[in-house]
Amino acid sequence: MMTDLDIDCIYVNGDSWAYGSELRDPARPDIKNDFDVVHDTYRQAHNWPGLLGKEYNLPVINSGWAGGSNHRILRTTITDITNLKREGRKPLAIIAWTQMQRFELYNAENDHWIEFVGPSAAGNRKIGLEMWEKYSNDRSDLTQYLQHLILMDAFLKTNSVPYVGTNIFRHNFNILEDLAVDPQFAPYLHQLSKVVGIERHLYNASVSQILIPHLDIKYGPGGHPLEAGQLVIAEHFKNKINQEFNITITGTKGTA
Repeated sequence: MMTDLDIDCIYVNGDSWAYGSELRDPARPDIKNDFDVVHDTYRQAHNWPGLLGKEYNLPVINSGWAGGSNHRILRTTITDITNLKREGRKPLAIIAWTQMQRFELYNAENDHWIEFVGPSAAGNRKIGLEMWEKYSNDRSDLTQYLQHLILMDAFLKTNSVPYVGTNIFRHNFNILEDLAVDPQFAPYLHQLSKVVGIERHLYNASVSQILIPHLDIKYGPGGHPLEAGQLVIAEHFKNKINQEFNITITGTKGTA
């Protein structure tokens, strides 16, 4: 059964795959830095969140960030959605979770959050390597990931924000499948099934996974899909949104 929605914007959060890393303005081949402002307009128009906004004729608030952790996704979504609701906005959210081993810590000396991407990342701080080696494993990562899913669902539902949840990579769901038989996770699985309604989302169909059959898709040196891949991802989300929701765009007479 489809849900009727009245929305006025699309909110997206995730990692570099939501941000649109390696989408560089072809008119400026001299600027190789993905994060240079010269590429912002092109990236925002050609990444899958921007393409979805164009499809529905809606503004997009994209909080995705390269190297972002699930901790960051939850933290910034709470801030962003709260601010949007206080402004009277009516967003549809797409939450694209990243790899479970990522985390963030607060640097009190410099007053900012630091993202720890993975053990093989360049420039890792000692504390990050110790955390991965001594204080975490698949079981602890899965526990936190399931907490993130459940807390995000509760927050968005409490604030009457419809959303689609997914994973960027299949690894998260693989670990869930492997460890689901452990009684320790039974309460979490109950919440996912009876409260979150995980079957209504796209957790078992990761964003990277849907690109595999498209053998002509090109990727940047860092492994991020370029323009053709962004179109496939946008179509993937459009199909899911149109399947789940009967959308009325605020300020228009038609439905999408």
